[in-house]
Amino acid sequence: MRIPKGEGIGLTYSVIWTGARILFGILFSIRVEGLEHVPASGPAIISPNHRTAWDPPVVSTLITRPLRHMAKAELFPWLGFVLHRIGTYPVRRQAVDMHAIRHSLTLLRAGRLICIFPEGTRNRSGQLGPAKSGAARLSVQTGAPVIPVGISGHYGLRQRVTFRFGPPVTLHDDDQDDKRIMDAIAGLIAGGPPTPPPLA
Repeated sequence: MRIPKGEGIGLTYSVIWTGARILFGILFSIRVEGLEHVPASGPAIISPNHRTAWDPPVVSTLITRPLRHMAKAELFPWLGFVLHRIGTYPVRRQAVDMHAIRHSLTLLRAGRLICIFPEGTRNRSGQLGPAKSGAARLSVQTGAPVIPVGISGHYGLRQRVTFRFGPPVTLHDDDQDDKRIMDAIAGLIAGGPPTPPPLA
């Protein structure tokens, strides 16, 4: 097990990552496929579907590079002291948050990994919602690949949860890019390869 280090993180991230990885290994039966698609260096945008509050911390413990998350600004008055130290940064969801966008661009241009849930919020319906987060736009602006992740199963004591990481989504800088990301995630949830993007 290689503990994340470097890339601008401190000891707090490594300690919490290690403890959380052990805890999640005890609580859940986690299956992971396709981690080879996460680049060993350089920028990338990890883009999973989002069903429960477990998703962000569990995804982070699967990757042995520091993974930074956007989180709703309402959490920071209570948890900001810890969240800032593990690389999490706030986003105001009521409008386009230019500060969060600029911070995301800065991280990607510095070669970091960030996690953006394309649906923008938890979706308990069992069906994927439309993409809202702008992961495609950040990718086009920075050249960072979007790595889709399909999460399936249920978080419960020793219940199976499967995480499938797919190859980077091919984007065309058009109004179908968000849909291409969601189609890739849908393919991974279904247990197959990502849905090929439509021809340009």
